[in-house]
Amino acid sequence: MNKISRYLSRAVLVGFALSLAALTAVFSLFAVIAELGDLGEAGYGFAQLTQYLLLTTPRRAFELLPSAALVGSLVGLGGLAVGGELVALRAAGFSILSIGRVLLLAALPILVFALALGELVVPPLERLGQEIRSHALGELFSDGVGGGIWIRDSQAFINVGIVNADQTLLQVSIYEFDENQRMKAVTYAKKATKEQSGWILHKLRQTLLVPEGAERVIAGRARWESTLAPENMAVGAVTPERMSVWELHEHAQFLAENGQSAGRYELAFWQKMFHPLTIMVMVLIALPFVFGSLRSGNLGQRVFIGIIFGMLFHIVSQAIGYLGLAYHLNLFVSALLPTLLFLGAGLVAISIAQRT
Repeated sequence: MNKISRYLSRAVLVGFALSLAALTAVFSLFAVIAELGDLGEAGYGFAQLTQYLLLTTPRRAFELLPSAALVGSLVGLGGLAVGGELVALRAAGFSILSIGRVLLLAALPILVFALALGELVVPPLERLGQEIRSHALGELFSDGVGGGIWIRDSQAFINVGIVNADQTLLQVSIYEFDENQRMKAVTYAKKATKEQSGWILHKLRQTLLVPEGAERVIAGRARWESTLAPENMAVGAVTPERMSVWELHEHAQFLAENGQSAGRYELAFWQKMFHPLTIMVMVLIALPFVFGSLRSGNLGQRVFIGIIFGMLFHIVSQAIGYLGLAYHLNLFVSALLPTLLFLGAGLVAISIAQRT
């Protein structure tokens, strides 16, 4: 049994590695095409584009892990089916469910890889890639050593702790200088929002440096004259794709404590929490394709169907997630429901294949 388990596991893991490499390469090509429009602008040359794409490739690979698990299982098991090994296993008394248990054990290395990729590799590399791209395009943002984003606006230097996806600024520090480079004011605000009349600072504390000394100003709300446009904030936006599970949890909690909408980050948190379960379900879904009515089809058909199902899961997952956000549904359920639906469909299909 151990030899058989290792044999099946090796076939699935090799198929997974090949599938992940192929899918990542295809989607990286799409990313290259999308970036060609900016190539040549400011300092964004081929070297910067290549760096950006290489640094953001782990994020694309992480997003494709469930689809790669499905396609890889189809490739691995399909190869065994073509060679007659699966027929021999069935004749030896192995049920589809027992083979499914072996596949779930084989998926454990994939889960460890997914955890390391999503928590340790993707967040720092994604941020570095975005930084390289923004610098090359001559945008105003740069990451400070002390954290947050530094922006220069005429005679003022601004540090923003967090830029939300809706372009609301949190933890804003403004250091204003006169023409002689002498500091004249220091302002801290918990939040800055963009309105038609301009930027509005909320819960601010300001220190004015005057010849007589320093003056302290505290206000709940005040206008902020700045040439910065909301469009300039996009590169610094905190997006779920650039964050680990822990960062998503902390950021969602911070937003909730400050009266901000945290739905998008809560949804991403639960989706990443259920990511391992999704991978396991995708591995199981491969079984009815191999043992069911498709067992007489060729390997290309199986892979094609697997890709379609992988894309379908992604579409269903995104659709249910957005519906949950739009209608204020339980985001835990919205993140888990697509996986449960596909798990139920897969178990029904396995039961049907078991009887054929």
